Amino acid sequence: STGHYYINNNLRETRMSSRPDPSSFSDSSQIKTTSLNIVLTADLKSAVLSGHVDILFVRVNKDCQSLVLDSKDLDISRILDQASGEELEYVVGDKYKDFGSPLTISLKPTTNGITVHYKTSPSASGVQVLTPDQTFGEHPYLFTQNQAIHARSIVLVKIHLASKHRTQQSSL
Repeated sequence: STGHYYINNNLRETRMSSRPDPSSFSDSSQIKTTSLNIVLTADLKSAVLSGHVDILFVRVNKDCQSLVLDSKDLDISRILDQASGEELEYVVGDKYKDFGSPLTISLKPTTNGITVHYKTSPSASGVQVLTPDQTFGEHPYLFTQNQAIHARSIVLVKIHLASKHRTQQSSL
């Protein structure tokens, strides 16, 4: 059945340090992302960003059946195969310290792009909204931090040095 499940991954430091990059759940020896198209709408009152990210990728390992992304406190509503529009199954693993949770997406053999619909948490470490009083202005100010440890609270990413891709962002 299509849907998502929450599982217990029992992540330990030894498992994280055995990854190609110990600060990431993803593994570029399996799949390399090539493009991110991020479309988000900001709700300045709640400090929540909502929308979707389109992710294109190539399978380094042709037998790889899942894509693992870094995430942190994201509320995922659905994940679609870009070519067919079919909903894909996914699993959000347990939180691990400051690194968030792995998001494992089951791929069809022909999947080379996905669209993930989601929203951030009001307490996302990478999003801050300053009130007009804090900026000496008339309007609130949205401030984002996309260092690797904070980016995963804003967008699903593969965070490590081997992951370089084209990124396009749209804010509404």
